[in-house]
Amino acid sequence: MDHEAIAAARVVIDEALGIRNGETVLITNDSPTTHELSSLLASAVWEAGAAPVELFMTKLARPGLPIPSLIAQAAHHADVWIELNEIYILGTPADHDARRAGTRRFYSLSGMTVTDLILLELKVDRVALAELGERLGELTTGKEELRITCDNGSDFRASIRDCVASPDTTTMPLGQTHVSPIEESVSGRLVFDGSAFPPESLTILKDTITIEFSDGLSRVTGEGREAQVLASWREWNEDPGIYRLNHVSYGYHPNVPLPTGRLVADERVFGCLCVGFGPPQPYTCHSDLTILGATVRVDDEPLQIKGRYVDPEARKLARSLRAPGY
Repeated sequence: MDHEAIAAARVVIDEALGIRNGETVLITNDSPTTHELSSLLASAVWEAGAAPVELFMTKLARPGLPIPSLIAQAAHHADVWIELNEIYILGTPADHDARRAGTRRFYSLSGMTVTDLILLELKVDRVALAELGERLGELTTGKEELRITCDNGSDFRASIRDCVASPDTTTMPLGQTHVSPIEESVSGRLVFDGSAFPPESLTILKDTITIEFSDGLSRVTGEGREAQVLASWREWNEDPGIYRLNHVSYGYHPNVPLPTGRLVADERVFGCLCVGFGPPQPYTCHSDLTILGATVRVDDEPLQIKGRYVDPEARKLARSLRAPGY
């Protein structure tokens, strides 16, 4: 295995998770595409003096379904849980149950390959990336309204009064900052042109998907095949809240210029917006859709225009990260 792959795994184990001697680390998989990464991480765990446990399971039909009891019990006794599952477990009842039982740290590398790991965790200035996430949070927190527009026809407004925007620094790779608008306030439409997952049949979008909002409620519109697939997704889920607005997230990883078809990378495309749909955690269902090149205004002040940041400090950090277009 090459040196970059080993170094990337050590970033996850040593820096992101701080694995300590004597800990038990559970690594779960549901796809053959992640087996190489699983073995790589297990080796890094072993070198850190901890005990790796790799378990493989059948892929769930959707996030939020019960996981096999054997894996649930293993998670209850693990200090750390790293999931590589394509149908992710982060934020679902299984994740929450494990944390209540004693799992102290959970890290999602959903569906990622070794190449993804190198790009997201190793070949990036992690300090500058974290600073950019904090800056975007500062520019959003304490404001009244978020407005999103795009060339495809998005025109969306939501109240973010008393909402805190913060980067994810503990449960996934760096490169996302999240805010959850007041659900009842959302109005307008969002037109997605990047990726969508789940359902698995979508991933990279070939056509746009439009979601209309009114009085806090949303519905999928449009006659395209992919819009129809997402609209029918409601029928496959027991929770009618699947199209509730859950979060809006800025993506800003410089090594992801375009969607890849793998969720953890796609929601970090530099300058994208990732919008999560579903009820609050623990998720009984959840889907993430992305917009490339959106314009975002916070209290009528532009934060980004067509995917490019306006704030001088954010632009400086983007340049130091060698992000495309800066």
